[in-house]
Amino acid sequence: MFEGLTLENIFVVVIGVVIFVMGTTALRNQLRIKRAGNVREGVILRSKHIQKKDKDGYLIQNYYEVRVEFSEGGHKSQCTIRSVIEHQEGEKVLLVSEPLSKEKWKIHDVGNAPVFGPWVVILAGIIIASIPVVQLRYGQTAISVMLVAIMVLVGAAMVWRYVSDKRRDTTPIKATIVDVLKYQRGQKKKFSQPSIAYYPILKYEWKGQERTMRSHYNASTASAYKVGTEKTLYWDNARKCILERGPRIGILIGGIAFLAFSLLGIISTIVSL
Repeated sequence: MFEGLTLENIFVVVIGVVIFVMGTTALRNQLRIKRAGNVREGVILRSKHIQKKDKDGYLIQNYYEVRVEFSEGGHKSQCTIRSVIEHQEGEKVLLVSEPLSKEKWKIHDVGNAPVFGPWVVILAGIIIASIPVVQLRYGQTAISVMLVAIMVLVGAAMVWRYVSDKRRDTTPIKATIVDVLKYQRGQKKKFSQPSIAYYPILKYEWKGQERTMRSHYNASTASAYKVGTEKTLYWDNARKCILERGPRIGILIGGIAFLAFSLLGIISTIVSL
């Protein structure tokens, strides 16, 4: 099956396999959340704000140590969870089982959906991994068809994401960047530097209460986020969660561009036959 493949062809196959694995991993996570017994409704009993700064004044820890009560097996249980979003005493939250994690449970933070769902990633991985083999067996025309298929898949997914976000029933919330968290992964060594990311800390008001949260988005430089900058968050009224981004017109334009290029590819393929 793989006879005649060059090193470049094998590299393309590996890329496709990696993308496929990413898609199946995301799909497994989705199915795990939906599986009966993996989700519980809990109530916040108390919340403690943990903060720490380094010697240079950078915020390096910012989370909430939350005590949650939930029902399990017909009796009440409690657990302590770390959350980057502030929750108030008496607030109801959804807990998701994390059997491989030290905490065992985490608060289910729905947030913004990714542009590409797991099935789109899985299909893209299969197509990319198949390209070298198809090229050897069926020639360049078949490759053109596969590339067009990828563009259609990507374009349709982007347009659908924009339309889905646009249809959501949301309430805008004004937020302000009040600090920036410096997150360092790994330690400085002789021949390597640790990976550093900067996350903005957002303060907002919801139902008359002032709250803070760490953003899910980050940058490689602290200057990317200015303290005092205002942002708009969105409360999803259906899913009862905070969204950091609304519908993005750039995704719609990108999706239309991919579909337009795929249409040109289809016409070009038909003409060349």
